[in-house]
Amino acid sequence: MLGNRTETKQKWVAWIRLTGFTGLALIWALASVSLGQSVPSMDTNDPAWSFRYELLQILLQQKGLDVEPKLSSTLANPISHSLLIIGDSSSLTERFWESCNSYVASGGKLLVAVDSLRNSGLAQIERGPALTMNPADRLRGFGDCIILRQLAVRHPLTESLASIATNRAGWIVRRSDQFEWQNLITMPEGVRPKAADRKPVAIIGHREDKTSSKQTDAPETNVSDGDILILSDPSILSNGMLWYEDNGAFAARVADWLAQDGRSAFTMMVNQETREEFPIEALLPPEPPVETTPPTPPMPRMETLLAVANRALSETLQADKINRRLQDQPRGFSQERYTRMIWQAIGWMLAAAIIWILLKRAAVFRSLPKTRFPRTARQLLLQSRPLDLQNKIAAETLAREFSRIWSGSEASGEWRRCLDEIKDLPPESLSHEDRIHVESILATAVFGGRTTTSDGDLENLAFWIRDLLQRHRTGGSLSFTIPVPS
Repeated sequence: MLGNRTETKQKWVAWIRLTGFTGLALIWALASVSLGQSVPSMDTNDPAWSFRYELLQILLQQKGLDVEPKLSSTLANPISHSLLIIGDSSSLTERFWESCNSYVASGGKLLVAVDSLRNSGLAQIERGPALTMNPADRLRGFGDCIILRQLAVRHPLTESLASIATNRAGWIVRRSDQFEWQNLITMPEGVRPKAADRKPVAIIGHREDKTSSKQTDAPETNVSDGDILILSDPSILSNGMLWYEDNGAFAARVADWLAQDGRSAFTMMVNQETREEFPIEALLPPEPPVETTPPTPPMPRMETLLAVANRALSETLQADKINRRLQDQPRGFSQERYTRMIWQAIGWMLAAAIIWILLKRAAVFRSLPKTRFPRTARQLLLQSRPLDLQNKIAAETLAREFSRIWSGSEASGEWRRCLDEIKDLPPESLSHEDRIHVESILATAVFGGRTTTSDGDLENLAFWIRDLLQRHRTGGSLSFTIPVPS
């Protein structure tokens, strides 16, 4: 679990932050005692300290609530006692949970913070851990420690809180119909398993128990109102998690909630065992000794006062002599000499700058020009004319060579005549597709090519010229080839 991954120094910082909720005086007292005294139950170096709940118990005791180790006494006094059930609850029977339900129905305040809960009519909790793949929702990079940011903004327990850190949390899947429930803390979207997606981790329920007299005309009176807070991750309130995110502030508000309505005592059951009162007085520093007024020192005699005064005067006179001697220091350093040295320094700096400039202009220190390789005719052609214009010229050249071979004449008028007569040729001598390509090529030779001719259009033109000549002019070939730009 996460407590094993934290360092001793981090635990100590967390302890200081948490005790801010219980008052600065008690904080520094606990801090000083934990360093100087040996208190086994509050030893933060103990590996099991992070998984316990002494800090929550201290908060409740600081609220003025007494510890009631007898569970039966708390169940019998729901109006004045609060009940906390934390940790393992696997051995608690259905009869026990029925008594807890009756306790809340009679006006009690109940906190249930367990990993798993199945045999209770209050709620059903699935055991975790829920995992997240979102790095922003991971606490210290651990996928099973999710930072929950979906908190109820209109409830005193979570109002103004930003986030809550969990450790291998479960989720609540069912709740009793006898309460009016409100979700306080909810899982984010995209967690695994899918069943935990957007499921609540903390819920609070309110139950009203109204007793009416049907045999008399007395009005219906509200005898008691009960409240229950259920957490599917008890580590939120553990010692080792209270310094992460807003867990400490949430624990302080839970303590305030358990102490509401003038309650005077509480029973805290951790791992199915009730807790005794925590000895907070043993942690307080000892009372300082009674201050005693120091005796009045005797007044020195007049001879002593005169000797001290004379010595002070003599030291003052000697200091004046030293100041006069240091007034003309360094000795023999005239104003003219000082000015001359300043101008010499400026001259040396100017001379160094001039020498540097001259050295940079010398051929020896001048950097060699970059090597320039000769360019090919194709590169020169590409630089002299745009690529589209080059493709247009190449297309027209290929079309004119095709027209010369196709018509057997060098005259453009003969090419125009072939262009006009090609549509009258019979289909068996020239297919429709071939007629379209021949007309396009002859039109390019007679009227010129398109202004924007891409590389693909040029390659397509060359292909059809070669194909038409091979199929319809046996032995005919182009006398030259125009390279297609790559």
